[in-house]
Amino acid sequence: MHAKEVSSILLVDDDAKVLKAVKAILEAEGYPLEACHDPLAALQAFKVGNYDLVLSDIKMPEMSGIELLSKIREQDPDVPVILHTGYAELSSAVEAVKKEAFDYLLKPVEPEMLIKAVERGLQFRHYRMLEKNYQQRLKEEVQAATVDLFRMVEELKEARDQALEASRLKSEFIGNMSHELRTPLNQIIGLSEVMLDQPEMLADHRNYLQTIVKAAWGLNGTLNNVLELSQLDSGQVDLSEQDFQLDELLTVIRQHYQAEARERGLELTVVRMPGVPAQLRGDSARLEQVLQLLLDNAFKFTEQGSIAVKVERENGNDHGNGGVLRLRVLVSDTGCGIPAEKQECIFASFRQADGSLTRCHGGAGLGLAVAKRLVKLLGGEISVTSEPGKGSTFIFSVQLQPTASGK
Repeated sequence: MHAKEVSSILLVDDDAKVLKAVKAILEAEGYPLEACHDPLAALQAFKVGNYDLVLSDIKMPEMSGIELLSKIREQDPDVPVILHTGYAELSSAVEAVKKEAFDYLLKPVEPEMLIKAVERGLQFRHYRMLEKNYQQRLKEEVQAATVDLFRMVEELKEARDQALEASRLKSEFIGNMSHELRTPLNQIIGLSEVMLDQPEMLADHRNYLQTIVKAAWGLNGTLNNVLELSQLDSGQVDLSEQDFQLDELLTVIRQHYQAEARERGLELTVVRMPGVPAQLRGDSARLEQVLQLLLDNAFKFTEQGSIAVKVERENGNDHGNGGVLRLRVLVSDTGCGIPAEKQECIFASFRQADGSLTRCHGGAGLGLAVAKRLVKLLGGEISVTSEPGKGSTFIFSVQLQPTASGK
């Protein structure tokens, strides 16, 4: 639901003309609001009313906007307060920041700038209240019973959908919300694991808790991908170049997935082809991250058969391009495969080849979107060849540099 459909705004300004103009702008946008000429009357209205945002002038005879901000903070510290003034004074701006004003605008305010400031404030209020509600609900339900915990996970899945909707907001806002949602998730995981250690727990209750922990970890992984996607899209991710042993990286990958492959009866192979230097220079952590994202995808959709990783040279035996070495990495599986008409969309955010696969195998369709952006950051491209019922092969290239001692 749009914020303006449920949010109420309190306007405060001793200048009747300014108050009328601001009120007209916001009412035209559909926001319910109340306007006050007197800050004392506004404070009384705030005490008895239910407001999601306050927009106040600073210079007023009865009480300054800074004083009003302080008193509102005493009543409700989470309500965003936007201050606006026709006097551009550094001291008032500094004081507004100290008192935690949400925004500081100079008169005359352009309607578009005013509307954007109000929208940001209401979005902040919405997610702040959402966070507080989740934390309180978590505390109550963990104390109640194991069955209540299972219901809490279902509600957090709905919260995940709301978090995914937040991807349309600015990247820094997404990042902040991703971090804040970790708090209730960590509480769910931690308290559930503590309860799992209780020997007298009933078998059914233990199964419920194990389901909760698994779902919470899955949601935690989704939040990691949301944050990573936001940072990549906003250009906040930088590569770190350093020498690394390719065989060591591939060994880490192999060991990470061996247990799952063995448990599920899958054959896992990870090989470096002849001609690929053992020692390279580049961002090994990002290369490993791409491999893990593609292998997670392969294990998710492969019920039987094999999964293979192969690293080979893309441009023959010479380095060319100023010493840049292009590697080609193939991640193959014998899973369910992807129809030709669906192969492009799988690299889009929040998409999988088929909604039925999403329900069956889980996930939010973010892993391949993150992998595509990381590969681009590494100077390469990613593609897929697949046939339904026979499996898929994801192929990506990266640009690295051989070291002087590389063989």
